Amino acid sequence: MCELLVFLTDKASDPDPAINLTYMKRGYVIVVCEDGWQWSQAELTNPDWVVVQVPGVPVSEYNKFQVVHWASYTNYETGEQGVMDACRALMLDIDQDPVLREISTRGDVQVVVRSPEDIAVMETAVLPPTSSPA
Repeated sequence: MCELLVFLTDKASDPDPAINLTYMKRGYVIVVCEDGWQWSQAELTNPDWVVVQVPGVPVSEYNKFQVVHWASYTNYETGEQGVMDACRALMLDIDQDPVLREISTRGDVQVVVRSPEDIAVMETAVLPPTSSPA
């Protein structure tokens, strides 16, 4: 079994879409650990996070949730080009799982067990490819 520490709320937001994508969001997996990981009290009592235990799934299968998504961008006001981090390429779709959806509104559950079939995955939002403004 593996255990996932998952954000239940958006950490922050910014009106600039490029900056907004760099913040941790609801459904992002903070870390994937082996079964029996000794979570700290801070991790277990933070109402913005939940530990999701997934029986029968090795850590190697869910490491994909820790992959960072990188995208290029152009600041049209300054012409600056660069690469930004959209934090995670994949996330849990909390709204597709009634248990996680309910937990996300309460903030009082520390650990929940979900089967692999319950885990809904979605790609994170990314900025469109760099192109000139209309």
